[in-house]
Amino acid sequence: MTVSADGGRVVFLRSSDSRPEPDQLWVYEVARAHERPVAAAGRIDGYALDQDARTAVFVSEGRLHHVDLTAGTVRQLPTVGPVSEARPDPAGQRIGYLTGGALHILAPDDPDILLAGEPALRQGRHPHLTWGVAESAA
Repeated sequence: MTVSADGGRVVFLRSSDSRPEPDQLWVYEVARAHERPVAAAGRIDGYALDQDARTAVFVSEGRLHHVDLTAGTVRQLPTVGPVSEARPDPAGQRIGYLTGGALHILAPDDPDILLAGEPALRQGRHPHLTWGVAESAA
């Protein structure tokens, strides 16, 4: 659960009745005392928000999703490979994500950019070298 900086919005995960793991992203609007689902997927392992809790990103089954929490729109974003972690920048304009041991950034309407990484294994990348992953997870 995450509360926006101004306290006006609470974002949280919820499971549907038939699933043990979270598969829905919800928003509670404090001023209206109203909650609503904003995204549903096969499984949502976690999510991240921008500083104003207007933008959320989450990964489901290796696919990156961008959510406009104010409009309630969800878009699956194209990536160069399966995504394992994703975070929006504080302004919610760009998203950093990990795939294949490399760190990428993208904006919802711009092309993907490799920020830090190595060539593919077939091009000589070291099999144990990764970027953007904590040592315990690497």
